[in-house]
Amino acid sequence: MEGDLDPATGTPDTFNAIILEASDGNEYRVFNITTFSSDSGANTTITYYNGSGVHVLDADGDGNNTTPAFDVTFEADGNIVGSSENEVIAGSSQNNLIHGSGGDDVISGGSGNDMLYGDIGDDILDGGAGNDYLTGGTGADTFKAGQGDDRIADYSQTEGDVVDISHVIDTGAGDYLEVNKNLDDGTAKLSILDSSAVEKGSITFDNIDYDTDLTNGDELDSLLGQVDIDDGTV
Repeated sequence: MEGDLDPATGTPDTFNAIILEASDGNEYRVFNITTFSSDSGANTTITYYNGSGVHVLDADGDGNNTTPAFDVTFEADGNIVGSSENEVIAGSSQNNLIHGSGGDDVISGGSGNDMLYGDIGDDILDGGAGNDYLTGGTGADTFKAGQGDDRIADYSQTEGDVVDISHVIDTGAGDYLEVNKNLDDGTAKLSILDSSAVEKGSITFDNIDYDTDLTNGDELDSLLGQVDIDDGTV
């Protein structure tokens, strides 16, 4: 899906798929977004398919739509803000900023250095390639991290958060985990290394301090006791 998301330059940005689950129980696949500048401000036309036909919504600059009941804002710089519904939002190859807002959302950042916010609900945040910043918000969130140098802002074991590294680590090939102190701010950094000790990716936990939250001399086990990791093994 491609849309002219930068009215100033006319440079298109590309989104793989955006599926909106509206309050009427139907899913709406957005397949075209066109934005333009005018004297009255930036307008947005969203073309979507709801399983029975193609529809076009003309929205004003804030992206508000009243029919059907979803409200997703596509900002001129390519950023996306979701609604209170359950959405599947996929970013582009650019550096995206995506907010899920309410609902149980599935958000993929693509290959850029993205900032993903689940906000409210049980969300799945997949930064993809690049160095991504992931914030789950409230709810039991799943962070698919580690394909770059990623950061998780608010991991909470109490809320049921999970860090999924199964798409990065291959334990059968000798990959392993290592924890170190992030020298920039003292936080805990979990690295995924291959059998030759080459780092495949890393996850820094902004709310876990290496010195005060981990047991000296047993840092890895201490971290794994505080973070639920899904490495693809049962």
